[in-house]
Amino acid sequence: MDFTFALIFICLFLLIVIYQSKLWRDELRQQLYQVKAEKENLKRAFEIEKEHLKRTFETEKENFERNFNEALNQKILEKVSSIRHRSHYSSIPIFGEFTVIPMHNKRFMNSIKENMRIRNFEASAFITSESQNTYHTTLTSCECKDFQVHHQPCKHMYRLALELGLMIDASTEEVTLELYNLYEKIEEIAADAKFLETEKRKLNQEIYNSMRIFEEKKAAEIKRIEEEKKALLDFRNSTEQTFPHLAMIFSDYYYLKDMELSHHLRYKSPPAIKAAENVKALANEKRELLQKLKLAEYQLNFYENLFPWLLDFKEVSPQEAISILAAQTESQNQDESEYSYFQNYLSPVEYARLSHTQKLQRALDRYQSRKKTNWDVGIEYERYVGYLYEKDGYTVTYAGALEGFKDMGRDLIVKSKDGIEIIQCKRWAQEKIIHEKHIFQLYGSIVLYQIQNPKKKVSGVFYTTTTLSETAKECAAHLGIKYFETFAYQDHPLIKCNISKNGERIYHLPFDQQYDNTFITPEKGDFYASTVLEAEEHGFRHAYKWNPENLNSQN
Repeated sequence: MDFTFALIFICLFLLIVIYQSKLWRDELRQQLYQVKAEKENLKRAFEIEKEHLKRTFETEKENFERNFNEALNQKILEKVSSIRHRSHYSSIPIFGEFTVIPMHNKRFMNSIKENMRIRNFEASAFITSESQNTYHTTLTSCECKDFQVHHQPCKHMYRLALELGLMIDASTEEVTLELYNLYEKIEEIAADAKFLETEKRKLNQEIYNSMRIFEEKKAAEIKRIEEEKKALLDFRNSTEQTFPHLAMIFSDYYYLKDMELSHHLRYKSPPAIKAAENVKALANEKRELLQKLKLAEYQLNFYENLFPWLLDFKEVSPQEAISILAAQTESQNQDESEYSYFQNYLSPVEYARLSHTQKLQRALDRYQSRKKTNWDVGIEYERYVGYLYEKDGYTVTYAGALEGFKDMGRDLIVKSKDGIEIIQCKRWAQEKIIHEKHIFQLYGSIVLYQIQNPKKKVSGVFYTTTTLSETAKECAAHLGIKYFETFAYQDHPLIKCNISKNGERIYHLPFDQQYDNTFITPEKGDFYASTVLEAEEHGFRHAYKWNPENLNSQN
């Protein structure tokens, strides 16, 4: 019961740790997703706000400019005198063609808007434009390039007329003031844009700081998980057969339970001081004994897992176990080689109790149900395909099983009166795909075999539990290689019953030395048997351990 409880306790302990680690990893992953999502949301919100402010700025700018121009034009309309009624100005070129206020005239508008300085004010003046060029200007001419080329009133001439009061009764101070107001508005908008840029930098800094803090927490959490993982690995890989840490945890658990009882006795009403002291003393003694007991149990469990045949001795009496061991010790030198044949599949107790036929059958059953490596799985598939050919009368050489990685892609060499087939077998998972390189490998092996055997007709076949890619199929068809897709392994008789040249009937099990060297020819009475009893009922005996002296008698 205690041992079962210990196993349950170990399993629960490991499950809790694994589950907690998974929760931590999931929590870290969730936090990372949240931070990334917050970062993206902040970035998206900032871009939306930035775009909104930009559109607002452009709209306000356009509205302001439009309103400004409309107000300016209105003021000009209000202040411009009726030129058409001033006959004494009609001879001056700048006014001669005016019938209305020239609001569409760009030069006229520029003469109002630009900040010009006028000195030597008379009917003529020297006007310095914003480009810092000074021109001598009158109401009939100007030194500027514009007038010299077009011979039309330029902006300097318009400005001179304005300053003389010939076109507008008031000065341009109000217009200039509104221009300054416009510049101030533009500067305010620029200040707002600068503020937004500063806020953007602050936001980026906050995001960076948040990511840095998160990365630090993540690194610390990963480090803690790695430390716990290392502790679990150290516990799992402990070289101590007795698992002292677990034994201590087990004994501490019961010690705490006993101390809880002692505490209750000491502080209950009325208290039982002496009983509490006795329970405490017994708890210490029990703690030490439990730890030793668990150490012994864990070590025994370690031995039983390492040597499973020890479990068989639990089913026999002590006297019978001693007699079995004594008999084994006595005959160890005599039949050591025979038991070594079975030791991978039978315990000493089974070997001593079972008949020879039963030993072989149980060994075969355990061989079939054993945990198989990838190599074992591949050989098993090759033998199954070979069995199908041998059953139909072909002669099969198991090159893959006999030569291993030196088989050059020839898992099976199948011979018949019609020729030779080089067969490659791939027992792969369904999700994998056979590509053209495997077809090329088989074809190269076929070519080499044909060179080595020029008088033989050689072809190729590809068997697989999965599928071929379209390119692999096209290559196989072009190279004349037959293929069988999704060709699954099936249970089949494994015992090879062979009649040798001298007529001796011998059967071979899959783990016998000469199993893959043994040919099955149904025409001469060879066959595959499903059980050892079936083979022996047909008059076949089990093959002896192979040695060079009896090589010729095996086939």
